[in-house]
Amino acid sequence: MLVIPCNNRVIVEEIETKEHETAFLVPEEFSSEEKFKLYKFVHAGSQCRNEYETGDELLIESYLVEEAKIAGKKVLIAGESGVVCIIRHERG
Repeated sequence: MLVIPCNNRVIVEEIETKEHETAFLVPEEFSSEEKFKLYKFVHAGSQCRNEYETGDELLIESYLVEEAKIAGKKVLIAGESGVVCIIRHERG
């Protein structure tokens, strides 16, 4: 199944991050939610202004990423305006 985003949306996948144990105590009301999160680029809508490539990683404002279930599969969708930067590793 291929999910193609419309307009200026991008489809991304989560990048696994390792949790680090910490010896610090933090207040319960402290939010561990990060403002920005790194995602793996999957597909872009036809109205996107940036040129994305396979293998790109996108730094996106985490609260702007929405989750949808399509045929039982989790799909993460974000508007391109939430993409802060593209991280492209040099291929060689």
